[in-house]
Formats: sequence, structure tokens, C-alpha cells
Amino acid sequence: MSIADAQKIARAVISLSVVQSEPCTDIGQSEQVDGVERLWGDVDCGGSVSIADAQKIARWTIGLSVAQSEPCPDIGTLVQVPA
Repeated sequence: MSIADAQKIARAVISLSVVQSEPCTDIGQSEQVDGVERLWGDVDCGGSVSIADAQKIARWTIGLSVAQSEPCPDIGTLVQVPA
């Protein structure tokens, strides 16, 4: 995760274009993450991708605390996504 990831989520939230490397899952698309259906980019597992998700990634990149709904995967941890 990097500040660029936070910026991409913020851009997606306000309907601006997002450039990413394929086969990366599109922001907001449903995806199996560690065997659980989740929205890609919903890093706090709040049920939607919002500017709060971008802010949480930005906070994480500079070492500040981040609140998430458990059992949401922690930001920056590796997760399993089917190929």
C-alpha cells in the first residue's frame, strides 16, 4: 500500500479515471478476499468504498492508527485472492 493507492481510491469515489496495472481488481468490484466476498478498496469493511477508505490508507502509510471493522484484514497485510 502506498499514498498512490489512497489517491486512486479517492479518484474512484469522485468518479475520476483510475489507471492501474492489470489484472488488478477494479476499485469497488466484488472480489473473494481470504474466502470472503468483499468490495475491493473497502479497507475498513464498512460495506462501501468511500473517501474514509482513502484516508485510512493515507494514515496507515505515515504510521498513524486506523480503525477497521473486525475481522477485516489489516491494511498492508497479504490476502488470498483467487486467480
